[in-house]
Amino acid sequence: MGHWINLRAFMNSGSHGQFLTERGLKRLSLSRTPFNAPITGFGSTSTGRTRGFASLVIKPHFLSDFTFNCKAFIVQKITDKLPQHALDRSGWSHIRGFQLADPQFDVPGEIDILLGVDVFFSLVGSRKIKGPPGSPCAVETKVSWIIGGSSNYPAPTLRENSVEIRIDEALKTFGEMESLPEVPILTPEEQACERHFQNTHSSDSTGRYIVKIPMKNPKIPIGSSRENAVRKFLQVEKRFRTNPKIEKAYQELMNQYKLLVHMKKISSAE
Repeated sequence: MGHWINLRAFMNSGSHGQFLTERGLKRLSLSRTPFNAPITGFGSTSTGRTRGFASLVIKPHFLSDFTFNCKAFIVQKITDKLPQHALDRSGWSHIRGFQLADPQFDVPGEIDILLGVDVFFSLVGSRKIKGPPGSPCAVETKVSWIIGGSSNYPAPTLRENSVEIRIDEALKTFGEMESLPEVPILTPEEQACERHFQNTHSSDSTGRYIVKIPMKNPKIPIGSSRENAVRKFLQVEKRFRTNPKIEKAYQELMNQYKLLVHMKKISSAE
């Protein structure tokens, strides 16, 4: 069983999907499923393409039985560190004592996960705690309380306030990748093997196919190997003189090779 890794997530009801950074993918040691789709943001501007997707299991950072699964599109980066500036929450008494989904929400940090509209509305609850003007509110969710809204600090700038994945184009591309070509493309050597099979194959009485072993042309020069072969043969015969049982088994095997026409005697000229 694996272990849990803490990553910071940002919930955005304007996003049409979930996203995971390359950094987060590496930290989680997850496998990537190929999936290439264009990403569009505010004003339908193109902001890049996905780099695949991964399956996530997410739970609160504290001891809890609640988990949920989602698939996240992989991107290089979601946004800069959030918040952009450290926040002073000393005056936000309305969130004191709450179990927060991100206890360090006021400290700038890397965002590795973006949870979109479908996950957002499946997690958010009905309870909402407002504070004094210029302070954020707390919203109850299934992963505990999240913090959102305005503050007296400059608003952070997300790379995409509204993110859309062009699934129609992605599925078309995915289908093109998955579909097999109508006519297989063979290399010249593969074509030669195909012709060799068609011209030489046959079947015996048992239905077993017989194919002549193809020889590659031009023949590969192996040099003068006769001397080495003779020397090895003499070494084997010397061993036979000390072990008649091995010699008999060897002769029986060679005779079987001749009967099966796996070998034949050649002239010295060959």
